[in-house]
Amino acid sequence: MRRRSSPGEIIRDFKEKFGETEKKPLIIIWVLFSIVCMIMCLVNVLTGSARMAYITGGSAIFAVAGLVFLYRRNVRYMIFCSIPMIFTLMIYFVVSGGENGFSSIWLLLVPVVCLYIFGMYYGAMLSLGLLVFVTVYMWTPLHQLGYAYTLTYLLRFPIVYISETVMCIVIQYRIAKYRINQNKLLEQAENANRSKSEFLANMSHEIRTPMNSIMGMCELILNEEISDDIRDNCNNIYISGKNLLGIINDLLDFSKIESGKMDLVEEKYQLSSLLNDVINMAVARKGEKEIEFMVDCDPTIPDMLYGDELRIRQIVINLLTNAIKFTREGGVLFRVTARREEYGVNLIFSVKDSGIGIKEENLQKIFQSFSQVDTKKNRAIEGTGLGLAISKRLVTKMGGFIWVESEYGKGTEFTVVIPQKVTGEEAVIKIKEPEKVQLLVFIEMDKFKNSFVKRSYTDIIEKMGTKFGIRYRLLNSMKQVKEQLESGSRYTHLFLAREEYMQDREYFDSLVKRLEVVLVQDQKNRIKPGEGIRNIYKPFYVLPVGNAINRERLSFDVGAANMKRQSFMAPEAKILVVDDNMMNLKVAIGLLKPYKMAVRTADSGVEAIRIMKNQRFDLVFMDHMMPEMDGVEAVHQIRELPEEYFRSVPIVALTANAVNGAREMFLREGFQDFLAKPIETGAMERILKRWLPKELIVQKEESNDK
Repeated sequence: MRRRSSPGEIIRDFKEKFGETEKKPLIIIWVLFSIVCMIMCLVNVLTGSARMAYITGGSAIFAVAGLVFLYRRNVRYMIFCSIPMIFTLMIYFVVSGGENGFSSIWLLLVPVVCLYIFGMYYGAMLSLGLLVFVTVYMWTPLHQLGYAYTLTYLLRFPIVYISETVMCIVIQYRIAKYRINQNKLLEQAENANRSKSEFLANMSHEIRTPMNSIMGMCELILNEEISDDIRDNCNNIYISGKNLLGIINDLLDFSKIESGKMDLVEEKYQLSSLLNDVINMAVARKGEKEIEFMVDCDPTIPDMLYGDELRIRQIVINLLTNAIKFTREGGVLFRVTARREEYGVNLIFSVKDSGIGIKEENLQKIFQSFSQVDTKKNRAIEGTGLGLAISKRLVTKMGGFIWVESEYGKGTEFTVVIPQKVTGEEAVIKIKEPEKVQLLVFIEMDKFKNSFVKRSYTDIIEKMGTKFGIRYRLLNSMKQVKEQLESGSRYTHLFLAREEYMQDREYFDSLVKRLEVVLVQDQKNRIKPGEGIRNIYKPFYVLPVGNAINRERLSFDVGAANMKRQSFMAPEAKILVVDDNMMNLKVAIGLLKPYKMAVRTADSGVEAIRIMKNQRFDLVFMDHMMPEMDGVEAVHQIRELPEEYFRSVPIVALTANAVNGAREMFLREGFQDFLAKPIETGAMERILKRWLPKELIVQKEESNDK
């Protein structure tokens, strides 16, 4: 049985019903009603109808008062004004009859309006109260005191009013029932969403914990002196782990976006660093595939920008990964340009491939969640079908847009435009003295069987020379190279590919006395060039080329695109790592070893507190989920210890729980930072740099890649 609403509840329901979206229409209706009452009062005064003038005038006063209370959202007083106004006015209409008894027709509005405004209980009471009066008045001799209604009218009007009132009550009852069911469904949806979040948190923790051990051990092995076969096998394990981790991250990101809690974190960043990272990842993803990965980047784009670097990197990597996955022969062209705007620049990323293409009817499906088109043809290609859906939503959230063009069987091109602010006008890469540079590029284009690859490489070299503002010549044969070098022209640099170098190694080795010789080769099947020859690795694009011409350190990390070497040491620093998993402790010790820090471990929160009471540390990595005392409880107890050291020592959450809101939760609970498992060397290094005392950090000297 449904419980009656209290006056307080009816007022709350009214406020919820007439929020900001419905308040304006209700005010308009109330204003019109007030004006009608005023006009009726004036007409009655002019026609000498004194009683009607009093009634309509009183109604106008109540209506204006109710309007004021409604505008101020004082619902209680608005109801107090409206109930007597409606009841009095309607009773007078019944008794007076008006013109030919027409005024009583206004009573038919009462059930509809009252049940809508005052709800099921109070609206029905008001309607039924008026119904009792009308029925008693019209079906008893009382009707002889007022307007002379016809007998038919006296019999039929109460029946019509009774029918309408019952119908309105039934409708409102059904609406109330639907609302109850709707609330139940909403509660079930919230519970399901809560269960989904808990499942994702558990899944994240249960999968990331062993993945941390697998990938961490792989990275430790790759840092050792091992044979090429072992290195290749270990690297394959690491890449497979990264792919699995990418699937987990897609699911977590999709959950964040679906819940509307995906926030952008905008800050200053370096475009050249972002490009270097995504290109390295794409090269690692290409692996053994016999395709060309090409990069066409405008070197004049401002390097210092302001935006969410992490999300832009994620978008570009998604597009590059897709292109590489679905391209079996030919190549993938990654193009980066920009267009100047008042607010900064529109970054334009384009990823074009010579892959399988997409049918026209499937072009709109590719941005749908969990969707992979042409599944029969692509059954062997892994993926969740979330990458493009996530990318589109992220691009939209950043104020940009993404579109795709494709010809089935010939290739696809994705283009992304993202607005970014500019914080510095320095270009991505600039040649120091372009007027002094005269360049030869020796690539035999006929070795590329795919026309898309030939056109792309030719276009890249032409744009590079034009944007750099240098003199250059692209040569296609050994004969042309010798003719140019023997013609007396004063060339300063010669760039040539590995296959072209192998045609006459001795000749090219001898050229180092006359000009700069730069060998461009793939990491796979790479060779050691002759003494004095500079070595760069594909892709052949403006960053390594510009650095080679300027004789600066190359940005590409040779032989370990997915590994980031430490840039500093801290031999005087003391670190505490807390984790209940012995394998994770071993991984953490191994990853911290190159920094020469003193590392101590604890396998529980209780032991960590005991150790910290007897020894001071510069930084603490604290696992979250541990038996006996978890990381959050341990941090609370550490912060409550009396000395200032315990309140200020940096504690970083080291956890496999990377679901939405985890970082904010840890910061709220007293942690200074957050490091997700599996541990990425680059992320760990950034945290070390951020929280270790500056005087303990010793920068490493880095040598040029020759």
